[in-house]
Amino acid sequence: MNSVKPTGVINGKMGDNIRKEFTEYYKAVYQPNTPGADNWYKVELDELLDSYTRSDTNTVTPSVNIQIMQSCINSLKPRKAAGHDGVLNELIIHSGNSLAVHICLLFNSFIRHAFVPTAFQKGIIKPVLWL
Repeated sequence: MNSVKPTGVINGKMGDNIRKEFTEYYKAVYQPNTPGADNWYKVELDELLDSYTRSDTNTVTPSVNIQIMQSCINSLKPRKAAGHDGVLNELIIHSGNSLAVHICLLFNSFIRHAFVPTAFQKGIIKPVLWL
């Protein structure tokens, strides 16, 4: 990091125009869910919750199994900034099955106790400039 020097010019822009250059770049990088995605997820969740409330009282509590967890881990994108916990996706991707098993146990305890710690409810968007 000692060899990295700040610059006053980005893509030929200087001064206040650098802010505009950052704005245009990050508008292109960050794209929110498609217009109907939030509604689709809400409908899917509502249907799932309805299916559990309509069934009899002997319904088994849903759980996260190793296949679901491995699928989620496989869908993680590398080279993304770490969150407030400092954990990079690469650490989870390359950690092996032991971590996946422990994450399953952790998430299943969240479900069983109907409790999610505050730290799991936070997220950070960190802009990273690639030159």
